[in-house]
Amino acid sequence: MRQLMPAALLAAAVTMPVQADTLVAGLDTGDAYYTGGATEEEFSATNPDHSLGLTIAVDITPSASDVAVGGGGTENLVSLLETGGQFSGSGLYLVEGVPLFITKSNTNETQGPNTLPDTDGGNEGANLNSNIAMKHTVGALAAGSTYKIHVALDNTNQKLEFAVNGVTNYYDLTGIGSGWNWSGDDGITYLKIPAGASSRGGLNDLGGETDRDKVADYVGSATEGAIWNAIPNDFIVPLNPAAALYNSGDTSGDLNNSVSVANPAHTQGLTFNITFAPDAADLGSGDTVLLMEVGGTQNGTGLYLVDGVPVFISKQNGLLEDTPGSFDLGVSNDTSFTDNGDDNTIAIASGFGALDAGVEYVLAAQLDTQTGRLILRLRDGATGNTLVEAFNLTGQSPTGNWSGDDTVSVGFNHSSNTSSRGALNNNSLDPFFRDDVLNFTGVIEQATYWNLIPTPAALPGGLTLLATLAMRRRR
Repeated sequence: MRQLMPAALLAAAVTMPVQADTLVAGLDTGDAYYTGGATEEEFSATNPDHSLGLTIAVDITPSASDVAVGGGGTENLVSLLETGGQFSGSGLYLVEGVPLFITKSNTNETQGPNTLPDTDGGNEGANLNSNIAMKHTVGALAAGSTYKIHVALDNTNQKLEFAVNGVTNYYDLTGIGSGWNWSGDDGITYLKIPAGASSRGGLNDLGGETDRDKVADYVGSATEGAIWNAIPNDFIVPLNPAAALYNSGDTSGDLNNSVSVANPAHTQGLTFNITFAPDAADLGSGDTVLLMEVGGTQNGTGLYLVDGVPVFISKQNGLLEDTPGSFDLGVSNDTSFTDNGDDNTIAIASGFGALDAGVEYVLAAQLDTQTGRLILRLRDGATGNTLVEAFNLTGQSPTGNWSGDDTVSVGFNHSSNTSSRGALNNNSLDPFFRDDVLNFTGVIEQATYWNLIPTPAALPGGLTLLATLAMRRRR
C-alpha cells in the first residue's frame, strides 16, 4: 500500500497491527494439517473432509534452474507442494517459471486439463475429463526473489483464488462439487517429486506440460509450506454472518440493483465487512468509487475509495446538500456531525494509505452510536497484516438515522434512484457528489452488513485503552 496520511492527521486515531498471518491471510498456520519448512520431505496425512475445501501455500525463493525455460516439448515442470496422485490429487508447481495449480478427481493418468485456464471439472472431450488447472497471470517468477503463493479451492461453492505475493486471480468453476476428491491417497510431497510416478498430485501421462514424467525437484530455498482442509476466513470482525441484515456479494450489473433490508435499531450501531480486490480503474486520482453503502443522500452510511484510499462516510438526520465540510483527503478528516453549521455528516479517510491493484483486501468498519467511536480494520492480502484504527467522533446521537431508506448497494452507484446513494450529496465540487461516484470494477468476494458491533472484549488487546489515552492527550 502507498502511504498517504501525514502524522498530524493520524494523531486523530490509534493505529496498530493486530495480526500477521505469515503465509495466508485468514488462516492460522497452526490449523494446517501439513506444515513444512526449509527441507524437502514426504508425509502421509489423515483423510480430509473434501467438502471443506483446500488451501495450499508456499513461501519460496526459486533458483535459476527452477524458472528456466525448456519449451518445445521439454517444458521445465518443478514440484512445490502436492497431495494425492494422478487419479485424484492436487498440486502447486512451476512450469517454465510460472506458478501452476492443477487438481483432478476420480479419473486416471490418461486424463488431463483442457486449454488453460481450465475451469471445467466435467468431461470436456477425449482425455479431458475431471481436471481443473490454471497458471497465475503474474507470469514467470524471477530467480532469487521471494514469493508467497497460495491457492484456495472452495470446491463446494465452485470458487478458486490463486495469489502470488497478494496479487489474486479469481475463478468461477463448473463441474465440481463437495465430493471433489482433491487429496487422492492423502500422501504429501514438499519441494520434491514422489518416488512413484502415480503419486504426483494432479498430473497425467499425456506428454504435455503437466506430464508426470517431466516433473523435477525444487532446487531453490524455501521458508514454509502448508496445506489446510479449509479456505481463508474473509471476516475480520467477530460477528456471525447469520445475524447480518445483508450478506452477499457484488450487486452490480443492473441499473435497479439495490437490496432492501430490514429496518435496523440505530442505537445498536452498524458494522460493514467487505472482501475485494480493486482494479487499477478503482484507484484513479480524483475518483470516488463505491464499495458498499446503506441508505440515501439524507440519511446513510458507506465505504468508498477516494484516490484509492478507503473512506468511511455517514450522514444522519441531514439534507441532500449537507457535505463533510472539513474533509480534505490527506489533510484533514471530518469527525464531527456538528461542525460547519451542523452539517450532520462525517467523512474519515483511513491511515492505511492508497491500496494496490490486484491485491485482495478485507475492510471492516464499525460505528458505535453509544460511545461515538468508529473503528476501521484492514487486512492486506499482500502482507497478511491486519491494521486497526479507532476514531473518536463528536455530535454522534445514539438514535442518529444512519440507514435512511434501508437499501444496500455493493460496488454499484444506484443510478436509477439518485436519492438512494448512501451519505452522498449534490455538491459537484465535493468528492462525494452523488452523480460522480463510480462503480467498482474489480472483484468483490463478499459484503456483509450487521446492525451490531463487536463487544469491547472482542476488540484487539489494548485498543480501547489506547484510544482513550489518545483522546485525553488532545484535551
